[in-house]
Amino acid sequence: PAGGKTTQQHEPTATGETARRRRQDVRYWSGRWEDLQSLIPKYTLNPFSIEPGAPSNPNLRTVVREPRTPSEERIPVGVVSKNYSLVQHRDIVEECFNDIQKAGIEPSLLRCELGLTEFGEWMNFRIYFPESYRKAVGSNSDDTMDLRLECLNSVDGHSRLLLFLGWFRLVCLNGMIIGKLEAVQRAIHEQGLTPKFISGFISEGLSTADKRIEGFREWQNTPTTLTQIEPWANSALTNKWGKKAACRVFNICRNGTDVEIKNLSSGGQASQKQVRPTVAVPGSPNPAKNLFDVSQALSWIATQRNDPNERVEWQGQIPPLIEKLLES
Repeated sequence: PAGGKTTQQHEPTATGETARRRRQDVRYWSGRWEDLQSLIPKYTLNPFSIEPGAPSNPNLRTVVREPRTPSEERIPVGVVSKNYSLVQHRDIVEECFNDIQKAGIEPSLLRCELGLTEFGEWMNFRIYFPESYRKAVGSNSDDTMDLRLECLNSVDGHSRLLLFLGWFRLVCLNGMIIGKLEAVQRAIHEQGLTPKFISGFISEGLSTADKRIEGFREWQNTPTTLTQIEPWANSALTNKWGKKAACRVFNICRNGTDVEIKNLSSGGQASQKQVRPTVAVPGSPNPAKNLFDVSQALSWIATQRNDPNERVEWQGQIPPLIEKLLES
């Protein structure tokens, strides 16, 4: 980033995390931005035609990945309309760092993660804020929250540009991250969209981020019982996320353990399903005692979604679902 300090470059580290986006595998790497940017291809808009020199469709364009190394070749990754605005992954990340720098944070020191599909047409970029932004929600050390910026972008016309700031709870030594949607910004790739769309979003989000922490603390101070959770899981939660997810959330709230349903086709409400335990959920009490505990059960299920866009969507639905429980 402009004005940033230079750091020694290292090879990106494969994290082992995987996901699926439109039936494609997504792989993740970690490192500083200087380490990761060489993995991100550049793209160009080209005529949509059968072959070079042949007549082209004036209403469509082909998005082509340009080679990153001498061994790679140009390859098409999508077809978009003539009004499509191609916004490069690298330019978006650079603008994020510019905004972070305006907030007084040195970008070159921040830990990052990069997720890409095989040809890089879809990107998931994460920036972890310094420990100075870490917040304690309660007296338990497991209830410490870290702040992360996440960006999802595609160049193939199938996804919007999505940015959000989230508070994430890092529990136990396995590094399981459970998150909450803090601030979000979306944009369609239409004419006029540029990386400047990001300008001011991060600094504004940082100025209000503490409000969500106060909300977490209120949730911790609001007791609840399984007698209240069960009808909510069978109604509002089932209606929003389906019976399978509602069953898993209820059982995490009941005994701190995720489950799988023995017979998916059997009848009955979510709380009445016959289940077998699978894994103890890190940081989950037995049973849930307050709204914050329930929010973490919801967060666990949302984070398990294999599609990153769906994961973000579910994380954003957690506060309204907690409000529904509060009303019940």
